[in-house]
Formats: sequence, C-alpha cells, structure tokens
Amino acid sequence: MYFTSINIDFTNWVTLGISYNGYVRYYNNAILFAKIVPENNNILFYATENHNYSNGIYYLSGKNIVKFPTKKAHHDLIKNEENYIYLTDSIWGHQDKLLEVSKYGKIVRELNFGPLIKDIVYKNNDQNEIKILNKIVFDNDNIHYNSSGKQIASDWFHANSLIYNPVTDILYVSSRHRGVLAIDYSEWKLIWWMVDDSINTRVDVNSYTSTISYNYHFKDLPSLQPYRVQGDAINDGPKNQHALFLLKNGNLAMFDNQGDEDVNTQGSRYVEYKIKGEHGNYTAKKYMNIEIHLYIQE
Repeated sequence: MYFTSINIDFTNWVTLGISYNGYVRYYNNAILFAKIVPENNNILFYATENHNYSNGIYYLSGKNIVKFPTKKAHHDLIKNEENYIYLTDSIWGHQDKLLEVSKYGKIVRELNFGPLIKDIVYKNNDQNEIKILNKIVFDNDNIHYNSSGKQIASDWFHANSLIYNPVTDILYVSSRHRGVLAIDYSEWKLIWWMVDDSINTRVDVNSYTSTISYNYHFKDLPSLQPYRVQGDAINDGPKNQHALFLLKNGNLAMFDNQGDEDVNTQGSRYVEYKIKGEHGNYTAKKYMNIEIHLYIQE
C-alpha cells in the first residue's frame, strides 16, 4: 500500500492507505505521521503533532506503543537503537530543540541547536559579531521582542528533518531557515553547514510563521566560515529544504524547495551531494538534480 496524509483545512488531517490498484484500504482521521516504518513484523506510525492523540509511536490500529513526554514533535523523528530522537520547540524558539527519549517515553537527552552556533562565535569574542549572532539565535539568554515590546518565540531555526549515522556518530539536520547541518552527536558540536548563497527567507519581526526575525544568516557570522561547505553548496545549494536521505554511497540527498521569501519560482527538486574534505575545506559536488515542479512552502 501507498500511505499518505492529506491536509484538509490546515487543522484536520486524514491518513489514507491506497492499494496498488487504487483502492482505499486504510483510513485514519486522528494520527498525523512523520513516517511509516516496518518494524518487528509490524507497520508503525512515527507520529507528530496529532490533534486527538499524543505524539509517539503507534500501530495502524491507533494503539499507542511509545508516548512522548512533550505536546509537540515537529515534522520528523527517528530511531536510535531502542531510543527515539525527535524535533520540538524550546520556550523562546520554534523547532530549535531536540529530544532523545527511551522506549518508555523518558527523556534521555535534551539539546538545543543554538549552542552549536553560539559556542563557536563566543570563542572569538568579537562584540560586533556577537551583535549579529543575537539577531539570529534566540533562547533564554536572548529573548526576541516584537515591535510592540512583547516577548515572543522566534522561528529562527525551524528544523524539519533528521538523519543519524551511528557508525560516524554524525547527526544530519535540515534547518528550513538556515541550511543543512552535520553535527557530532555525542559531543554536540557543529561539523559543517551548507546553504545556497542566495537564500532569502522572509523576515517578520512580529510573526514566527515561516519567517526569521531579522535579515541575518549564518553566512553573516565570520566565525562560521571555516565550517561552511563550499563548491556546489554555494551556488547550487539547498534553500528551505526538507527530508534528508543518507545514501549507501555516502551521498547526502534531500527534497529542496529552492524557496525564497514566500515562493519557490524554480519549483522543488530532489538533489544529491557528495561532501568531502576537512575542517576549513569542506566541498560539495552535486551528483543528481531532478526537478519536481511542486510550488509549495511549509
């Protein structure tokens, strides 16, 4: 069967299972899944942002196997041995936090993406750069205020996809607004990041919906330049990408919305990169580019 979730009116979702011959064989109007995974001779929902259920892992019957300890799991979640890793919100940021929980729903690790950037910039202690940093990363130590002086959470990162390679201990993360990051998961340190040089995400000081608060990007932080992937990542890199894939040949693939502001005039694409090098000299070569011609943003 082919499974898909359909967004009816931005609040109500329906999950359908459609047979090879085109018949509806499964219907569920309660569970919004991040992915459907065959596991232990079962088909499981890895579920996120449900309206009638808690986030967690479910059988197709709707029976809960693992219940997550937070109200929100955003976009993606993955399994790491017997644990589960998923994306969620911090108090002052949207989709800028990661939780690893056990199969019993207990928190094992709680991590934020902000320190990956802040720790690098703070080491150089350049006050002008720190001022720019404070218009990019928002957290308990740097709360965003809207134009009315009200404290609000900023959508400064908006993580939407995860891949973990247990052999290399690298966690690959798609940040819709900032690019793709490779992270040393055990040490929680940035290895590299990549994004197209022309990224132009919509800016709105008052709203967090698909926006950043100020027109500053990782490329405006000199301390991050040694971590930036060069080559095709600069002039033909991802913008507002989703859904990372780590292939057997080591290539990193993704669905790239090629988005700027509120539109992606080039349409979406599947794109694949081979990333090589070492710190200060990472380079990406594009290996595949399939235009999909979908004009959507999320």
